This record gives sequence, structure tokens and C-alpha cells, in this order.
Amino acid sequence: GASAMATEVTKAKVATSKLISQGHDSFELIFMMLMGIRTAVGKFASATCNHVGPQEFNQKWEGDFVGQGSPETPAHSHADFKFKDYAPLVFRQLRERFGITAQDYMLSLTSEYVLVEMFTNSKSGSFFFYSADYRFVLKTCTKREAAFLMAALPQYHAHLMQHRFTLLCRFFGLHRVHHRSGKRVYFAVMGNVFPIDKPIHERYDLKGSTRNRFTTDAERQDPNVVLKDLDFINARRKLQLGDDKKRRLLTQIKKDCELLERLEVIDYSMLIGIHRSASSTTSRRGPRPASMFYKVAAGGAEAGGGKSDAGKIAGGLWEAEQQRRAAVQIVDTVSQEELHEQISRKTRAGDDASSDVSDGMEPAELYKEVYYVGVIDILCEYGLKKQLEHHYKAAKHGEKVGAQNFSVVDPLQYSTRFQNFIADGLA
Repeated sequence: GASAMATEVTKAKVATSKLISQGHDSFELIFMMLMGIRTAVGKFASATCNHVGPQEFNQKWEGDFVGQGSPETPAHSHADFKFKDYAPLVFRQLRERFGITAQDYMLSLTSEYVLVEMFTNSKSGSFFFYSADYRFVLKTCTKREAAFLMAALPQYHAHLMQHRFTLLCRFFGLHRVHHRSGKRVYFAVMGNVFPIDKPIHERYDLKGSTRNRFTTDAERQDPNVVLKDLDFINARRKLQLGDDKKRRLLTQIKKDCELLERLEVIDYSMLIGIHRSASSTTSRRGPRPASMFYKVAAGGAEAGGGKSDAGKIAGGLWEAEQQRRAAVQIVDTVSQEELHEQISRKTRAGDDASSDVSDGMEPAELYKEVYYVGVIDILCEYGLKKQLEHHYKAAKHGEKVGAQNFSVVDPLQYSTRFQNFIADGLA
């Protein structure tokens, strides 16, 4: 009833204020990221490149984005910044490989609108957000991860060019924004594993490890919660694929994991999104509440969203913030369902670009569930840090702790355990 509504609004207020108080910095940064990408993509859109070789893998473009603009860069109303684009032609080829034209890409990243789902990864201090049409995820990374991606790029690129149905998360760009404060932020653009035209009712992030891999009761109250390995086991969850699709999925995972073994990475996850189609919404859980996203416009008044109801949600805090400096506006809160409706209306009928998993990697609608899967977080090197953690845990938990419970295992063990866990979860 009314009280439930009130709690929702209070929650929204808190979330909104949290979002705004993360400061104008992150939104100024988002603005710089988007403007930098669009400029760089435009710059290389017409360059001919039939073959990517060592030169292309090592290529970098740097633009100096001064406020009044320059022959190479557009004018803007933010602080001056520098933007660096890594291996532009390699990433362009990867985008084209998956049917993303320069024009599409610039359009997706064009508006100053972005979608921020209300969570950040406090553990790593990285933050991420979606392009306004939900097709791309932009995520900050460390200098070390950026360097690692660059070193792995030739092998990664070859793998994606060779395997159209790879489940590895798709990197479509690697960039750096250099703020005049001296701060350098590295970030990557990735394809969203989840579809833009169907709501996801259940999400899992599976690693094949059981130590601490569960969500709390409180976390599970959130409709967007990403469940973990122990939740998956406790729910006795199985993805109903049927033999043929199961075999094909496992074959592809094996190929992808072989690359990850060669790159010596660990800690990656299988991200699974489950969409229940209309005929089965009466499943025993009942439909889950709509996920809320915050649609955020960077760049003050020209965003033109000042009169939206979001203002009412945030109440007085909103006014106070507006008076300080209107660099950020929460233009709207949208549920995932609404978002999908808007997008499917916009998407040209029959445009299948977003679902390049169609060739049978798209699992059966047996049981009227559709699964979206991808392997994410693939930049964690099994290196010094991990070995230290291994020694630390062995000392703390005693040597007799079963090896399968360490979160740190070598790349081969990790891959094997990961593949076994996924195979067990398929029916």
C-alpha cells in the first residue's frame, strides 16, 4: 500500500543523493570519456586498414581537448583534458566484427545521457555505467589492467576474429582521460552481455569457487541483485539447455578458457542473465520488481531534463544541489522494462545486430526461459599478488583447508574448476 510506496520513494531519495554526492567529478569524467571516444572514433572511421599488424597494436592517438576547441577536437564547457585512445584500428575491427558500425557506436555513446545502476564496486574502487541505450558498458580499470589488456590484445583479437560465438566479454575500446588535476583514468568499453530488448529476471555471477560466494538476505531484497555460486547451488538451479545446446556451449567455453589459461588469468566469472518469457511469468517466484536505473545527463542546462519528476523524488536535496552547480541532472528514473520498451521501439524492425548469439548459442526457450551468458572480468593476472594471498590464506586457515576452497588457484586449476562448475549447472 501507501507505506510501501513511501519506502520506495525514500529509497530512491537515498540512492539519488548517493549518486549526486559521488560528485560532479565522476560525471565530468563521464562527459570527457564520451566526448573523447566520439572524437577518436570519428577520426579513425574512414582510415583504411585491411590488416592489423604490430603497428596497429602499438598505435596510440592523443587529443588535447581544450575548452575553446582545436582543429582536432570540439569545444566544450568543462575543464581542459587530454584523451588517449589505444590501438584504435584494432578495436574498430573488433566492433565491425560484431556488426557495430562507427555511426551506431557514436550514436550509442553520443548523448550526454548515461544509465547508472545504483551500485559501484567498492572493493576495487572501479565504477561503471551503461550507454543510454544499454548496449555498452564503460568501466574504469587500473593502469596495470590496461597494460595487461594491451599485452594480451594480439591473442585476444585473434580469438575473437576466429570465434564468432565466443563468450568472452567483448572489449570495444581502451582509453585514458588525463584530467588537468593530474589524475589519469583508464577505462574500457565493453559490449553488454544482457540484451537491450528483454528484461532480465534473475542474474548470476559464477566463478566455480564456494568461499564467500553467496549474497546476504539484505542484498537479495534488491531486484538487481547478482547472485553467486552458493545461491546457485542452494536454489538447485539448472539451465535447461537440452543436449545439443549444452554440448555447444561447453565446447565454446572450453575454447575460451584455453585462451584465458594461456593469458594466465584467473578470477573471471560466468555472468548469466535469465529472462522469463511472458508465458511463464507466473513462475513460483512471481514477477520480480522492476529494476531501477538512473538516467543521468552531464553538462548542466543544455541537458534539458530539469523539469522531470526526478526532481520531485530527490526533494529538497535536489534544489540545494541545483543551486550549487548544475553539472549533473538525474533526468529520469527508468525501470529496465521501460528502457527495453523505449529501445525496441527505436530499434529498426528486424535489426538483429544486438544479438549475435543467435546461431544456436542462444539457448532454447524450453521452459520459456532465455539465457544470456558471457565470461566477464578477464583481466585479473595470476601473479605476485595472488601468490601472496595464497600464502596468507594458507597461514590463516591452516594448510588442511581443502584446495578447492581457496579463492586463488593457478590458471589451469581455475579454468578446470570453472568449466566443471558450469557443466554441472546445465541440464
